[in-house]
Amino acid sequence: MSQRWVEAATRRQIETLQVEDGSRGPDWLEGYGYQFWKSRHGYRGDGAMGQLCLVVPEADLVVAVTAATTDTQALLTLIWDCLLSASTSP
Repeated sequence: MSQRWVEAATRRQIETLQVEDGSRGPDWLEGYGYQFWKSRHGYRGDGAMGQLCLVVPEADLVVAVTAATTDTQALLTLIWDCLLSASTSP
């Protein structure tokens, strides 16, 4: 897999918009690449019920999650607030 392909696949290719009921969290509004969701930090591949792989290049961080949740946004927010902030602290 070439670096150019990864950069294209993880760049916003499709705009994602808020739905009428406002149920999309902030990480779903960052756009979609080639099978990768953009996130507030890095990008991710989503599976069902909270299975996901997060890649945050600026923090040199990869996180694999296997969970049983229907609220993936809450899970992402916990990762950003706890794990990401701890990995970037001096």
